[in-house]
Amino acid sequence: REASVLWRRSSGAIGMEGVAKAAAEIAESERHFVEDMSTLRSVFGGPLRAWTSGVREGVGEADGMSAANATEVAGLVERLFGRALDEVVSFAEGFLSELEATETRWKAVFEKHEAGMCRAYGRYVAAYNGVFPELAKWRGKSKALEAFVRCCELQPANGRRQTLASLCIMPVQRGPRYVLL
Repeated sequence: REASVLWRRSSGAIGMEGVAKAAAEIAESERHFVEDMSTLRSVFGGPLRAWTSGVREGVGEADGMSAANATEVAGLVERLFGRALDEVVSFAEGFLSELEATETRWKAVFEKHEAGMCRAYGRYVAAYNGVFPELAKWRGKSKALEAFVRCCELQPANGRRQTLASLCIMPVQRGPRYVLL
């Protein structure tokens, strides 16, 4: 009854088949999101951490990127790709698992995870708003950093050839998307 009340069109109820289809589409969207966040962590986060560490330790002096500058950039990278992103990925994986396990009760899954969703995405949005503009400035100051990020974007593991910016904004956009559902 709940599903038929929630899912109506002007011509009448969609029925359980429509609800199942909507749930499958939501799960598919979440699956792609989890894959994209995995790409963000492995193709950008890890390599950027290693690169800034190498510059900091004097392994490579990059144009416009002294050891002190690299320490600042490393802090930015850690704030964005550390705990904040880890929480989003952990939340999204658990959320996806429950979405995949249900065919029609996806509304209950959303309600169950609402607080965790707000906490994980809220922490990431706060980090993103404080970090991403600064990271973009450093990319403009250092050709070496910009080249490194471009190399990350071209890695085979980044199969969909997403940019750092397009991947980093995804968790910020996720909350409003859920509200629209």
